[in-house]
Amino acid sequence: MKGAAEFFLDFMVVNEEGKLTTSPSTSPENRFIDPGTGELSSVCEGSAMDLTMIRELFENILEGSEELGESDSVVDEVREALEKLAMPKIGADGRLLEFGIEAEEPAPDHRHISHLYGAYPGWMFTPDHLPEYYEACRKSLDARGDESTGWAMGWRVAMWARFGDGERALKVIGNLLRFIDVSSKENYQNGGGLYANLFDAHPPFQIDGNFGVTAGIAEMIVQSHEKGRNLNLEGSGISIPEDKNPQVIDLLPALPASWPRGEMRGIRVRGGFEVDIKWSEGKPSKMTLSSSLGNTCLVRHEGSVRLVETEVGKKVQLSF
Repeated sequence: MKGAAEFFLDFMVVNEEGKLTTSPSTSPENRFIDPGTGELSSVCEGSAMDLTMIRELFENILEGSEELGESDSVVDEVREALEKLAMPKIGADGRLLEFGIEAEEPAPDHRHISHLYGAYPGWMFTPDHLPEYYEACRKSLDARGDESTGWAMGWRVAMWARFGDGERALKVIGNLLRFIDVSSKENYQNGGGLYANLFDAHPPFQIDGNFGVTAGIAEMIVQSHEKGRNLNLEGSGISIPEDKNPQVIDLLPALPASWPRGEMRGIRVRGGFEVDIKWSEGKPSKMTLSSSLGNTCLVRHEGSVRLVETEVGKKVQLSF
């Protein structure tokens, strides 16, 4: 991580607003219409994907430095640069600007949603942390639509799970489960579906589509990307010790109505935990929590939050 940070510390420039940004920059496989020339372009300054990934990298380095009790000149530079790092921009219509400027999109329903990295697989934008960006990502995803192909469909499932919309996530799963004849012509935009052998039909075949949608389904059942200090715990009776920032484990955050009962076992979550969960009538009924590190966590379902202490190698049973 420090090596990557050293690269960006050298590569970034100061923009007109006095903020650090990347230039040149781009957003994978997508383009915009240059407002000045009317021509198609893919090169910009400070794409949303660049700025969110660099910010995440810098924050991870500082957190790792604190956890290890180690620091050096690179960590010091990262700390200073993070305070000056530009944020992605939100457009006049409330969407996150993929290329950092207001520009016409030649493919507004493009399969790539790289600019939304901060909502998933990142965790920078949540309802409790930078909620205006979280909402901008949701609007952007809605505008891109549910028709896609390959891994981009799996990404949409996971994204809608992060936005707590199980019905929309299920709709995309339904799009993925369409039969595609192996002899059909290549269609990278709306070629989503499966061949008869269940291989993902992103031409000619993309295992990322199969793996991606299973990751998305897991996000519909259990999420663990938030930290306790970002939550508003007023009135919950929970007090977090000053030296701890426990992982939040969200149960059934995006459960569709058509999955009222179910069970998921052996799901690894952040913080060194493993979760088995059963649910009935759309609500968790039983949860088994195992820990490989003995960390404290916050288990949350809808408005209910409970603080759970664990020991290495021991299981904790929770009933609801």
